[in-house]
Amino acid sequence: MNFSDLMIKRKLSLADPWYQLILRMMKSNISVDIESILEVGCGKGGFSIRMAEKCQNVVGLDLSSSSIRQAKNLARRSRHHKNVDFVIGDAQFLPFKDGSGFVTVCSEALEHIPHFTKAFQELVRVTKKSGYLFVTVPNYISTQLLELWLWSLIGEGGRRHGLHIFHYFKVKKLFKRSDLEILDIRGTDFIHIPFLSLKRMDWSNRTPSNESSLLRFMRFFERYDRLMCLFGSNIGIMAKIK
Repeated sequence: MNFSDLMIKRKLSLADPWYQLILRMMKSNISVDIESILEVGCGKGGFSIRMAEKCQNVVGLDLSSSSIRQAKNLARRSRHHKNVDFVIGDAQFLPFKDGSGFVTVCSEALEHIPHFTKAFQELVRVTKKSGYLFVTVPNYISTQLLELWLWSLIGEGGRRHGLHIFHYFKVKKLFKRSDLEILDIRGTDFIHIPFLSLKRMDWSNRTPSNESSLLRFMRFFERYDRLMCLFGSNIGIMAKIK
């Protein structure tokens, strides 16, 4: 494998803890084929491109034209590039018809959106009836609070962590709507230490036999992601549209 192929593989990695969280919830709660996926706040498109391996209709949206350009370039080098498309757009005014996606994903994005409640309404609107909505956000009733404090000391808190502070109770309240049925709530990244988070990014290339004891300790916590959801540095919620 040459260096270029290695970098593409790394960009398409699903080792980010919040994406792993979404995959675990999908596996546990969806027993039918996924018809279509909308990812709002797709960044450079790694998750959307990987989902195109399993779904023939994937659309990723992001406000950043630079990120969308990189996502399209990355998709062209994927075997399943015909199954995925990327568009520039604002999560507060999604350019999709009602019920466009069987699955809608918004991961680590709501905290960066000025009017996140408006964006959430849009996420619900564009999800098909009887479809599924997945959201992950940082949780500051956790060790994530330490990193926020450290970045704030050097004046980077807002840029690094977004405009809004989320926690378990706030995001659960957001989902308490008559048109939503909460199916699953889980936590991840229970010991959020910056250098450890970077090491976790390489999980997809490791096996338990060649991991450090610290990473094995982290994996132990992941077994109890439902019981410990209150304290995860990231929280994931899955809901079904009624």
